[in-house]
Amino acid sequence: MRNKLNPELKKDDRIVLVHMDGESLGAGIKGKVISLETVPNFTSKQATSVVVPDTAHFTAAFLDAPTTSRTNIRFSVNGKPVEPAAITSFTESNGIWTLILNTDKLGFKLISKYKVVVSSDVGIQYRVEWYDENNNIFSRLSLIPEEDAWIIDTDYDVESLQEIKIKDVDDLVKIGEFLSLFDKGEINKIYEFLELERRLGTHNMYVEGGKFILAGPDYIEDYVKLKSYDTEFNEDDEVIIDKLIERSLQMRDIFIRASIKLLENENKETSVSNIQNSMQRLSNTAKKFWMQEAHKTINKEF
Repeated sequence: MRNKLNPELKKDDRIVLVHMDGESLGAGIKGKVISLETVPNFTSKQATSVVVPDTAHFTAAFLDAPTTSRTNIRFSVNGKPVEPAAITSFTESNGIWTLILNTDKLGFKLISKYKVVVSSDVGIQYRVEWYDENNNIFSRLSLIPEEDAWIIDTDYDVESLQEIKIKDVDDLVKIGEFLSLFDKGEINKIYEFLELERRLGTHNMYVEGGKFILAGPDYIEDYVKLKSYDTEFNEDDEVIIDKLIERSLQMRDIFIRASIKLLENENKETSVSNIQNSMQRLSNTAKKFWMQEAHKTINKEF
């Protein structure tokens, strides 16, 4: 799992901290996972497929926690709660969770377009020993997956999966600083905006992705008008375009505020040119992060 941001962890995994929300631990500090702890949480996941008449399949990391049981998970079909008596089985195989329902007790049969959702009110956090430069333990602060960021320590990792291009501690500091400039809600809004841009499908996100994020509504309207000469936009596309235009000013405001914070952190003048340059740097970094996390928003409704 070398350089994959926020991989799932197990006891004795060695990690490098990228960012810890609201704490004094800096990026680049190394640690070891000593235990997994259950914490109150609320997470939900929609089924990736529904098979007529009684089956739904899920892929959801939070369900892998050993504490998962029928007492802390709930199901719903099209918003209607599923009673425990209507659950025949809920089992996992090769990372896929399969729900089989008793349609007689449920009162109806499933069809492929139904929205089947599983929810959990129990999450996990990672208890970690953090080491100083002399390899002495100086903290045992826990990592919270929804708020903090880490990678596997490559000195101990022997696996190789898809990598996020983190080359050295200097890059880690930049990543930690990036995450400290935005709150969780702002990060989610940025990811959603980039996902809307991807769904519009007018350009390659790897090459040109993020072109709308600082542009403002006028640019998006002009761009869409130009593209309409060789692209036929359907009703779904028009909805996406409206959302991009509606959210574009909010995106720009988010990056302006973050850029001012960045310049202040670097003791640099908050001039117009410096703010513009910082906004471009931050938007490029945002795209980089989103491309690693895009799977989280692919099927999301917003």
